[in-house]
Amino acid sequence: MLKKLGLGIWVGLLFGVMACNLSGADEGNALPTRTLPPAALFTLPPMPSQAPLVAGQINATPIPTNTPEPVCTSDTTLRQVRYEAEATLDWPTQSVQVQQTTIYRNDSQDYLHEIVFHAEPNHLPDIMIFAQVVDADGHVIEGVTLDGTRLSVPLQDKLGPNCEIVLHLNFSLKLPAIYDSYGGRWGYLGYSFRQTNLGLWLPTIAIYEGDGNWYVPREYNIGEQTMPIAGDYDVELTVVNAPPSLQVAGPGEVAQPENNVWTFNLESARDLSISLSDAVQKTSAMAGGVLVELYYFPDNAPTGLNPAGHALDTAQKALVVFTQSYGPYPYDRLVIVEGDFPDGMEFTGMVFVSEAWFRTWSGNNNDWLTIITAHEISHQWWYGLVSNDQGLNPYLDEALATYSELLFFERTDPERVNWWWNFRILKHPTEDAVDSSVYNFTAFRGYIDAVYLRGVLMLQDVRDMVGDAAFFAWLKTYVANNRGRIATPSDLWGSLPPDEFTLVAEIRRTYLNAKDSAVAGEPTQQFNPSQVAE
Repeated sequence: MLKKLGLGIWVGLLFGVMACNLSGADEGNALPTRTLPPAALFTLPPMPSQAPLVAGQINATPIPTNTPEPVCTSDTTLRQVRYEAEATLDWPTQSVQVQQTTIYRNDSQDYLHEIVFHAEPNHLPDIMIFAQVVDADGHVIEGVTLDGTRLSVPLQDKLGPNCEIVLHLNFSLKLPAIYDSYGGRWGYLGYSFRQTNLGLWLPTIAIYEGDGNWYVPREYNIGEQTMPIAGDYDVELTVVNAPPSLQVAGPGEVAQPENNVWTFNLESARDLSISLSDAVQKTSAMAGGVLVELYYFPDNAPTGLNPAGHALDTAQKALVVFTQSYGPYPYDRLVIVEGDFPDGMEFTGMVFVSEAWFRTWSGNNNDWLTIITAHEISHQWWYGLVSNDQGLNPYLDEALATYSELLFFERTDPERVNWWWNFRILKHPTEDAVDSSVYNFTAFRGYIDAVYLRGVLMLQDVRDMVGDAAFFAWLKTYVANNRGRIATPSDLWGSLPPDEFTLVAEIRRTYLNAKDSAVAGEPTQQFNPSQVAE
């Protein structure tokens, strides 16, 4: 049930209107050609030659000396940011009207003159139509700007330390068609003839660095560039003119108070993403007290095989393995959706695994369906619980997620371990640094080889050097110390005891560009991308 704020004044909206590439585009298994409603094919933008790593940092306006400073005593037991949204999806036009309420507490010691959002839907052209921002008193805020994915909201009255602000965002989305190529890799926000996906569809509060500066990761056509702070989500979705057999998949506590209305409540989440389809079936099983739900296309299975059953079994095992290895999974449910786009993508409490891996499943465990399912589920730890700057330091989640594939096979099918090493890792050698940013690459293949695959070699060398007990203690410590945070390389390496940190110094020199001075010492207390970028 949506918690209403009693605004009483909602101004009318306009209506009408990165993915996680795990396998590399050269592995084959292209999706079949489909006939889709007319939509503009997205063309990847050219890579800027000297673009800055941090987009559009704006200094706060100096505070007038005669302005009294507000004093607030907000309830710090509540999450720093809470999102409430009422959305209406019109099924025939694939357009969405959204009224989003954001409650944000200033946990810094600065007096803020603007609030900045990361509007990820505006990553692609012609999707997001922004109407206005309304304050808690019902007044339309003037001077709001949307530049790429940076949404800046100026404040008439400064927001002091421990003070909260309520902002109502009115916008609409015209969902794009998902195309059968890696040009459609953002299929987690779009539609096909059998699926509609709302992934990263709500603007989220950007990272406040201090001194009036907000950080919004620079958009790019390789990898992901999101890094949302953990917040609470309360979303109500109404679907009009939908087929009667529509099923809606989403994380958290889900209810259906009316035939065409679904509500979602998810706490301490990076996002709240939803998938809708009238062509899926649902199957489920328990894994260590967690309900695992799988939504799949029944007409997409190879003759005589049951890829949905295999994916569900893989998900159950992976959840148990990663809970034992990294710490508890924080929710009662985990949702897996067969995605109508390449590879897969992680979200809080929900993951997509490409229909290609269901459709081409060989009936064996040594297959992409196993690999990608395990990989995406591990992102519940390496993104969901512990986030990072996915643009500047993608190895903090992707190398660990790829290494999690190895752990899955070690614990559940050890006879396949050698196959995994040869198939997944060793056939794509590279000397590129593991800590390269996504902005260092012009093609997926090089990015995957350096960050994902060579990252596994680095982690294995650390494990061989310190031993299994210390290695897994390191990862558990990293998770425990950084739950709900945006972690940096110093948080990862600083989770090692000093003796072990010194012991693996040569490994860091072999695989990383960063000097030890950039990752040594105490873990960071606040995310600072200027340090990460050094």
